[in-house]
Amino acid sequence: MNETVERSKINLRNLENEDIEIIYNHLHLSYVKKYFTDKLDEQWKIYKKWYEYMIEAPQYRLYFFEDTNKFIGFVSYELKNNKAIVNIYINKDYRGKKYAKILLKMSIDKLKKDTRNIKFIVAYILEENVVSQKTFLGIGFNLKKVERYNKIKYKMYKKYL
Repeated sequence: MNETVERSKINLRNLENEDIEIIYNHLHLSYVKKYFTDKLDEQWKIYKKWYEYMIEAPQYRLYFFEDTNKFIGFVSYELKNNKAIVNIYINKDYRGKKYAKILLKMSIDKLKKDTRNIKFIVAYILEENVVSQKTFLGIGFNLKKVERYNKIKYKMYKKYL
């Protein structure tokens, strides 16, 4: 895949309130349907309020990616002093096609423009998520340590800007 060609097709922008339903439907709805079958409306309101807060809060940067108005993915950064903690979600239609690397690179470039004090980015990846580990290694992150969080082992990857 030619990354330059693919990048030219991808639109990156800040997440807006109008995008919340798209993110919710792709990222959260199946979980909510499975575990909160009798509280769908209540859960939607909770997630909507949470995203509305993050869109406005200065400690978050939320980036929305689309290709000809089709949702590709979403990258979020939680800013803490001079570090940013990254999370990424790729629409299932785009998985396995190297979009994660492209979205991460584009979002890191935008993060650098949007913030001046961030010195490094951290990603916490489940031990069994080998695909994500390879993705982050492939764009210059390094494995720093393995740590437990809520009894689950995560590998912590770090990239200096």
